[in-house]
Amino acid sequence: MQSQPNCYVGIDWGRTRHEVCVLDANLQILARRNFVHTSEHLIELAPWLLQTTGGDAQQLKVGLEVPHGPLVLALQAHDLEVFSINPLQSNRFRDRLSPAGAKDDRRDAFVIARALATDGDAFRLAPALTEQQHLLRTLVHERDQLVKQKVKYCNQLKELLWPYFPAALMAVKDVSQKWFLQLLLKAPTPDQARRLQLGTLKKLLKQHRIRRIDAPTLQQLLRQPPLPGSKLIAPARALQVNNLVQQFRLLLQLLETCDRKIKDIIDTKQNSPIEDDDASATDAQYSDVEILQSVPGLGINTMAVLFSEAEPALKQRNYSALRTLSGVAPVTKRSGRKLVVCQRRAVNQLLQNALYHWTANACLHDARCKQKYKALRQRGKSHGQALRTVGDRLLNVVCAMLRSNSLYQAPDSLQEAA
Repeated sequence: MQSQPNCYVGIDWGRTRHEVCVLDANLQILARRNFVHTSEHLIELAPWLLQTTGGDAQQLKVGLEVPHGPLVLALQAHDLEVFSINPLQSNRFRDRLSPAGAKDDRRDAFVIARALATDGDAFRLAPALTEQQHLLRTLVHERDQLVKQKVKYCNQLKELLWPYFPAALMAVKDVSQKWFLQLLLKAPTPDQARRLQLGTLKKLLKQHRIRRIDAPTLQQLLRQPPLPGSKLIAPARALQVNNLVQQFRLLLQLLETCDRKIKDIIDTKQNSPIEDDDASATDAQYSDVEILQSVPGLGINTMAVLFSEAEPALKQRNYSALRTLSGVAPVTKRSGRKLVVCQRRAVNQLLQNALYHWTANACLHDARCKQKYKALRQRGKSHGQALRTVGDRLLNVVCAMLRSNSLYQAPDSLQEAA
């Protein structure tokens, strides 16, 4: 049984300066200090806390609003437990101590330390990540930014082509395809596109293994009459298209590299020895990666998001934490005779998006999920409500599979699923 901490530390994180307040077991201020955000001061932070509180890291709890970053790493390097709290909750604690709304950085540090002592359940322990976990989290966030940039480039490319070269847009649904970008480099204007030979188009499509459109059909599209007045803007737009395509191809290369590194980490997790404290564990048990891979709709990138953003909840098989973080747990607001159940907004955005795509894919390929989604829609639920309900069920199933160490078993038919 863990002993009660003797000291509580509140840190008001800032871009250039951090305010620190230390309270003793009686909630009296033991020490105050501010640390400039430099390597010299951050190195001094943890030793100063240990010296001020008696040198026992087990008797010290640290609270702040940011669950990651160099400040957290500096504290965890000295085996200090770091707890984070949502900034909105921190504001509510401040209002409890100051109804007049007074606020400054020193007071905020005191508020966090006091809240950690009196309402520790509102804080969440910041896990100490390994080097591989840090790398996976960085890659997941980087991939998210690259995908957003890809969508931005797609929209820009469509806007550039639409006024003078709409025939090119008719040839493809996804303008980020490599063969289409290579086609635009060869022929960024309608005049150049009309001069492309059939053999050149066949070679291009064969090189990229494109079967949705054949070379004669593509040639017919590219030889459509140009829009009136398009010759005036074609040279300028072609220059913009060429520059954008060059950036687009580099972006796709970065995205492929990121996907490959993420897959390597997931494969490493799959092949690593299984950690299990249960004495009855056998050599035949499945790893968490193998179990998750058996779930319909759950791909490598979605799995990477789960491991990077919710690995503690996965290890604990904590269904409640997973559904809260991903936003499928509804929020109930009750006052008098009024009762409203609405969608949760305080969520992990990456995890919420990953669960959305996971559920959408599962509804396409799994009979149980498809039947459940269809029944919810027939009951009048919206598309989003139905997907969240199916996603909630999937999280519950995954946690049960992880606890029982079993793989997903799909039904043979929709009648069995019903």
